[in-house]
Amino acid sequence: MFAAHGLLLVDIGPGDLSVIAGSGHVRVFHSTRQRVGRRQILEAVRNLRRIGRPAAPLPPPALPRTLLVRMRRTERAFTRLDSIHAAARALGIPSLQVRRRLRLASVVRSLPRVRAVRCRRR
Repeated sequence: MFAAHGLLLVDIGPGDLSVIAGSGHVRVFHSTRQRVGRRQILEAVRNLRRIGRPAAPLPPPALPRTLLVRMRRTERAFTRLDSIHAAARALGIPSLQVRRRLRLASVVRSLPRVRAVRCRRR
């Protein structure tokens, strides 16, 4: 997971990258056989445009408000307790989840703008 050009990018697996733009995401597939550099992939991402709309940069990422609240709660617990394991115990979640939320917080903080959106309950 990393930020580039105001967008959130998630490395899903070999040859598969998810670009979070607005409340949607775009999957970018690249060949794992050819050595494609990160710079080339980011250039392709930077050139993405919405179909049927005038050329303009993609909107900033929009993440569920609940996710952002959980992320901030995890950051506070980690800051207060100074331990991933202690924060995990306090929050009642696995240590791996604490690490992932802290990584997300770091990436989100590096972005110029992230919108919070409400997700409907089903």
